[in-house]
Amino acid sequence: MSRYSDCSHTRKIEYWIFLACIIGIGICYHGVRALAVYGLSAVTAILTDFICLFLEKKSYKRADLANIGMALTMCMMFPATVPYSIVILSTIFAVAIGSHVFGYRKRYLFPPSAIGYLFALSCWKDEILNFPEAGEKLPLFHHQAELSNSMSYILLTENEIHSSWNQILMGTVHSPMGTGCIIMLAVGMVVMICRKQISLWACLGYLLGISISSFFMSVSIHGVLISCMTVFSMIFLIADPAVMPCRNIMAYVGALVTGLLSCYLISAYHLEYAPIVAVMLSIPLWRWLSKIEEQMTPEVEEDEEETEETTPLENRFGDEEEEDFEEEENLEEIDEITEEETFEDDDDFEDDDFDDLEDEPEEDTNAT
Repeated sequence: MSRYSDCSHTRKIEYWIFLACIIGIGICYHGVRALAVYGLSAVTAILTDFICLFLEKKSYKRADLANIGMALTMCMMFPATVPYSIVILSTIFAVAIGSHVFGYRKRYLFPPSAIGYLFALSCWKDEILNFPEAGEKLPLFHHQAELSNSMSYILLTENEIHSSWNQILMGTVHSPMGTGCIIMLAVGMVVMICRKQISLWACLGYLLGISISSFFMSVSIHGVLISCMTVFSMIFLIADPAVMPCRNIMAYVGALVTGLLSCYLISAYHLEYAPIVAVMLSIPLWRWLSKIEEQMTPEVEEDEEETEETTPLENRFGDEEEEDFEEEENLEEIDEITEEETFEDDDDFEDDDFDDLEDEPEEDTNAT
């Protein structure tokens, strides 16, 4: 059985509740336009899924709803003023290429949300890296918002923070729609770790990697944590078991290297999206560590594997093909049992009839 094949009802719903809370904060800060961006991305993901599955001659299943969460995660890294055309094209690229081509319904080779974000960043850099002021209500069309660089960019270039700590923790600064509220992300991270939705070892390794790298590069550790989408990337990209194939110690090592690389990119190149680039560059290392882990880990029984498995963020509903196969097996077993019971009943009935037939001649002879 796949390590992603089963998850409880609470694990299914809590992920969407977490996303809904982040989306709600973005709507409160930027108004109805943020809601339109999220909704358009979700609808585009569904339509792209239907088209891709139709071309692949596959049916739409519950596991395909995972791409909606992926699309929402990608939009959380966008500004609220992002054009609708960019949202549509980025979602199509993320679903068609990042999801269907690279590991669809299985373990993702690359995070689809990261692929969609980097695609938009490489094509429309100015629209992606300029942000409106938090709290400014934006109309659906023809907004006149004044855009500026993010708080992360100002911190990296000027080495100064022009906002209060209260504003930074609450996310009322120039930042993407879903990555600015540090308090909400920190609380959600703790909940997801407790519910075993994300890897604790990966989180610890990433934090240690950032700490070591910031110490040697003379970078403020708290400045890295509150900027550059660090906490957001740790939750939805680095510690996600759907992307991070390793467990325990190997996940710790892989995330540690990713943290070192991420802090290096922040310090050397002042990239406010450094964690996303670090994740993409670390994917080969993660795959190599996963192969080593498979060779070192002895085979265990399926029951033990089920108790230790972790449900990935991008696939909350598990592998539907395996679930359907298990249902077919259960139905076959039930049919075999019913056939055996009916066969035994028929044998008993025939034996009783044969005994009655044997008794009838004796009664006739006695009568004569």
